[in-house]
Amino acid sequence: MSSLASRGDWVHDRVLKLSRHQKRLILAPADAILLAFSLWAAVALRLGQVWPMTTWITGWWLWIAIPILGVAIFYLFGFYRFVVRSTGRHDLTVLARATTLLSLVLAAVGYFDPSIFLPRSTPIIFGLVAFGSIVAFRLTLRAYYKWLEGRGSEPTPVIIYGAGESGTQL
Repeated sequence: MSSLASRGDWVHDRVLKLSRHQKRLILAPADAILLAFSLWAAVALRLGQVWPMTTWITGWWLWIAIPILGVAIFYLFGFYRFVVRSTGRHDLTVLARATTLLSLVLAAVGYFDPSIFLPRSTPIIFGLVAFGSIVAFRLTLRAYYKWLEGRGSEPTPVIIYGAGESGTQL
């Protein structure tokens, strides 16, 4: 049991020591997987089938194109510049804009390529599922980071002496 705990500590310490660039290299593929899942979920929810062949026979390439395009849009919107541990309202606004654009692209594909059976409500469902899953993933990562940060350290009481805005911010 103690070797498992020490191995877990090693993993947690390693996660904390990752550079910002390395963390981005983990987040982008994770987002791509979540976008692919969101596309599948949107079609499955809309058509009421786990694997609707009418869509995936001709639209299989969407599983590749939408996640790649989504990560590119997230990058262009600056979504990967945000620090996960301080995810806030601004990050959610940027994510909402990016997923809206990606949903519009999906709607355009469905409109301009009639060979793909993509109901009109699918892009809306996709946008909502994608937004929700990425937010849930980021908040889970944030909670994990906060847990790692506070693990094993006792808070030290501190007295801040001074007046003004600097003391308040500290």
